[in-house]
Amino acid sequence: MRILFVILLGIILAGCATAVDKYLRGHPDTPSNIKNYMLSRQPCIGMNKEQVIATFGEPIETTWDKVDNKESWVYRYYYGYYSYDTYYFVFDNDRIVRIEKSDEKAERERKYEIEKYIQKHPERLEFKNAILEKKIRIGMNKDEVRLSWGEPWDINRTVTTHGTSEQWIHGSLNYANYLYFDDGILSGWQD
Repeated sequence: MRILFVILLGIILAGCATAVDKYLRGHPDTPSNIKNYMLSRQPCIGMNKEQVIATFGEPIETTWDKVDNKESWVYRYYYGYYSYDTYYFVFDNDRIVRIEKSDEKAERERKYEIEKYIQKHPERLEFKNAILEKKIRIGMNKDEVRLSWGEPWDINRTVTTHGTSEQWIHGSLNYANYLYFDDGILSGWQD
């Protein structure tokens, strides 16, 4: 039984390397640095789409990077049964120009959205640093709080003859922040 397991494992491992080996045999002019990355199953800047597919297979998703409008291929690296990291390979034409994890991508996109917002609303420049630092300040509007802290997980709204008040709940079940808005402007919070 052990011998059968070893033989099956050898077949499986040989099958994983076959796509890379086949590609490298068919493309002997592959630069040595890219060849080394392919053999070690690591992505690198400059890999073309054919090399990426030979190394990692088809992406789980293809998206467009909203910051610089380039095609992105999405891959997941599993390191536990439910644990994984999501990686984005961003292409310019046929070559990888950026590799980033999902949290890096989200932060880059957040900063891009902040810059867009400030360009559109230069009168709100006073809040830019707080938003970049993921802080809140009295006087911020709802858009600025969203740029800083993201979407609340709950909103309670009160409408009276004096106007509309909202309570936003941010955080987790164990620890929550309560933000208070009067007519769309942050007037206070409780943490």
